[in-house]
Amino acid sequence: MAELIFYSYWRSSCSYRVNIALNFKGIDFEYRNINLLEGAQRGEEYGEKNPNLTVPCIEIDGKFLGQSAAIIDYLDDIHPDNPIYPSDSFEKAKVKELALMIIADIQPLQNFRIVKRLTEFIGKEEYIRGIIDEGFHRVEKAISKTAGEYCYGDQITLVDICLVPQVYNAVRYEVDMSQFPTISRINETLLTHPAFIAAHPSNQPDAA
Repeated sequence: MAELIFYSYWRSSCSYRVNIALNFKGIDFEYRNINLLEGAQRGEEYGEKNPNLTVPCIEIDGKFLGQSAAIIDYLDDIHPDNPIYPSDSFEKAKVKELALMIIADIQPLQNFRIVKRLTEFIGKEEYIRGIIDEGFHRVEKAISKTAGEYCYGDQITLVDICLVPQVYNAVRYEVDMSQFPTISRINETLLTHPAFIAAHPSNQPDAA
């Protein structure tokens, strides 16, 4: 029996992050689809598990946890192998800063719920491209100062786990990635890693 139940939707960036972390940590899990397009996240049964009515959510030992950043930190605590943070306190904080530039300053602004409302006033693709383009200029500048093989030196960290799903969205919405050589190089490297391959949206059970 799987140690953990993972409630997800294949095209959710937040779920994609957690999926990478689960695979990177080598954690056995059961995948359960919550179809956002059909509104499954708003169902009464799922709402009891996750009152925020979003994905991802994990269930472990009868307890439930939502929000991708909280889940990933929890997984890192209970499975310390393959750590996603440097051991140095300042470097750990720096990794969190870089990750938040993606998951707090870019991704929420192109979240499904936000876009659904805004597209009454502006074209969906135009809006999302603009948000990612502007944010990636800032991320590119920041990680060009910290990058080695990966976003922060030569260790896979939370930043890398957050970056790849955002690049997936950028490519989906035809952002010109040639503007971001550091991001593009790191993304290409990460996409060859087994954990990132296993977590790719096209490899999920509910992929359309």
